[in-house]
Amino acid sequence: MNTWKGTETEKQYEYKCVSVNEHSNDETIEQKINEVASQGYRVVNFINVNEQILFTLERVSTT
Repeated sequence: MNTWKGTETEKQYEYKCVSVNEHSNDETIEQKINEVASQGYRVVNFINVNEQILFTLERVSTT
């Protein structure tokens, strides 16, 4: 999982990337996303690369 920061319209955002094997069942995928979402992140994008689904999540920065 990667984390980085960005700025848009005077708000700062924090981002995380979650990687899940594309052959994982729906419950496994949902569990991984919910682990990060419980920290205030929301899914903003996803892409399938080399049998991995990469989810990008963001939240407004608290720092």
